[in-house]
Amino acid sequence: MPDQTELERLTEEARAAASIAAAALELDDYLVRREAHRAYGAALNAIRALIPNKNAFNAHLRNHNLLISTTAYRSDAMWMAKNWDDLQLTIDRQ
Repeated sequence: MPDQTELERLTEEARAAASIAAAALELDDYLVRREAHRAYGAALNAIRALIPNKNAFNAHLRNHNLLISTTAYRSDAMWMAKNWDDLQLTIDRQ
């Protein structure tokens, strides 16, 4: 069972990140969209670490209005957040 205080804190952080990411989807500035996407993924990854069960994790996101866009968007955001340092190195080399 996850630490409820920590889960509540992470859920609030994820809610803020989701709000920013949802708004960023409408922007033309790809740098803002990319950072919002990464922050949303990082917030979801932190929650996922506390809720390893896939069904419980998805239920938590649904119950706390943390779902934005599509499942693919959420998965991409989580992947991007996990691989951010490597992605930055690749971008910097170009």
